Amino acid sequence: LSLLSNDSTPSRSVTWLLGVIALLLVAKMIRQTPAYTALGLIFVGGAFIFSVPILFGYEHVGLIITTHAFEASAYFCAAYGLIRYMFADRYLTKDELFAAAAVFTLIAWGFAFLYNICQLVVPYSFHNPNRTGPLQTWLDLLF
Repeated sequence: LSLLSNDSTPSRSVTWLLGVIALLLVAKMIRQTPAYTALGLIFVGGAFIFSVPILFGYEHVGLIITTHAFEASAYFCAAYGLIRYMFADRYLTKDELFAAAAVFTLIAWGFAFLYNICQLVVPYSFHNPNRTGPLQTWLDLLF
């Protein structure tokens, strides 16, 4: 976990790889639900495409905001699809219980990206007494 909390190149690479894996899982989930499949895949594709330059160290604020907006939209779209799946019938099954937990996780991740956009637009939006500087890490924003 300490590897993910610093801003070194290996940390960025591991974080990017985990984010791509999460986006691929979201894309698979979107394709299997009755949600707006094309729109969801556009969000996932945009998040992937815009995150590649960030991986290589290009950190323009507008690019980061665009990437996080696509990521948040992808997670919210997947959560919407799972919610529709859960309410499609009248009976509660084991997979719908897992879907409920996944919806909570997807919404939390989406809001973490929105919080990151907020702190990029308005520095010092969030304060953590254990960290200095205008920006908190994504994990801090998630928790």
